[in-house]
Amino acid sequence: MIHRACFWPLLLLLAGCTRPPVPAPIQVSTTVPERLVPVRYTVGGQVLDADTRQPLAGIRVSGHGHNLTTDAQGRFAYEELAARGATAPRELRVRTPQYLGQVTYQPGQAQQLTLLVQRRQLPLKAFSYEPNGCLTAEDRVHFNAQATLPAWPPSQLRAWYIENHQARPGDTLYAITLRGAPALDLLDGARELMRLRILAVDPVTRGPGADLLLENKLVAFPAAGRAFIFSLHEYRIGVPADGFFVGLELYISGNFASYQPEEYHRPQGQMLRAPCAYADSRSWTSTWRPEMTSLAWEPVPAAHRCWPLFESLISLETCHP
Repeated sequence: MIHRACFWPLLLLLAGCTRPPVPAPIQVSTTVPERLVPVRYTVGGQVLDADTRQPLAGIRVSGHGHNLTTDAQGRFAYEELAARGATAPRELRVRTPQYLGQVTYQPGQAQQLTLLVQRRQLPLKAFSYEPNGCLTAEDRVHFNAQATLPAWPPSQLRAWYIENHQARPGDTLYAITLRGAPALDLLDGARELMRLRILAVDPVTRGPGADLLLENKLVAFPAAGRAFIFSLHEYRIGVPADGFFVGLELYISGNFASYQPEEYHRPQGQMLRAPCAYADSRSWTSTWRPEMTSLAWEPVPAAHRCWPLFESLISLETCHP
């Protein structure tokens, strides 16, 4: 008699059946096909004035996720990635109040580009002094419609002198008004959120000095034809007898107060503005670097001054206790 334990294997053998084969282990490759590995390469170049062929410093070059500023020789460089075999051209462009231009290149290989830009003029209405039209005919010769004002990088501060010829002793700053202008849409960074600085006049340099506004305050320029009013009365800033500077720097990040223009504003006092005469105006700039312990201010060169573009858009209101 056949033992039961042997019966079923014997029956399978007589039927011509065998055990199923053991599958071979699956080989998994950890190597990425070369065609899927992106190419890393360097794109560099120089921005030149199309008419003079002179290099342009401080010009913002943007495109394909990059935002760069040219050095003193008008040069720029960066690294980027592209899929192997990519054929769609990429573009770099310059758009500033003074210059306009673009250049295309083929991705996937090192590039040395020459970006020729055409000079364009700001509209004459950018150099008005609304709303009071106080400029004299003699000052019109200082309108610089071809000013080569560079892009406004986050590390740069700009400040304009505000004269005090109306405030009474004991007056404090009540509000600041920023007006919009078509020219601001052409200036990279001018319509971004900014930190407001109120600065005393340095007794030695006559430029921006110590901060009078010790809190963080966010402001912004509105669209053309509109005005934003921001309250200052809660900071109790006394109006210096010799005037002061209004400074603006692009907001990056940090512990800032909320950005909130006033919806309903009731005028309280005198309006203070930049001087209406070019000879009395003062425009200063400073570029902050991590190694600096204090700001190093210097006057904006005449060739870079869009006077009175910003001077005409900023005014401050005072109040008397």
